[in-house]
Amino acid sequence: MGDDALGYVWHETEVDGWQGVWTRNGDTNEFRAQFKHPSGQEIGGQLRMERNGHNLRISRWNPGAGGTCDYVGTVSGDFKTAAGSYYCIDQNGRRVPPSGTYGWSATIS
Repeated sequence: MGDDALGYVWHETEVDGWQGVWTRNGDTNEFRAQFKHPSGQEIGGQLRMERNGHNLRISRWNPGAGGTCDYVGTVSGDFKTAAGSYYCIDQNGRRVPPSGTYGWSATIS
């Protein structure tokens, strides 16, 4: 059974102006993701979320485009917002960014 504190739709912002809409698959901990860049580029993805109290770990994979991303973060006390950091492994096995992480934030409904 799912975790109601995860909400059902996340409106997420990440590096370089990318905007994501993460939509939950039923009551599971998996989400469909659509990302759009201000240039018009779009990409889809799949997410799996794990929540322990207010701590989040999110795994993302990009069917058809390759690559994976690992997000960590914290959800607010009222479970309406979340923020944290992430990095990706591209389709060639390279870490992006090469060192460190990017930031992300989201509103949850």
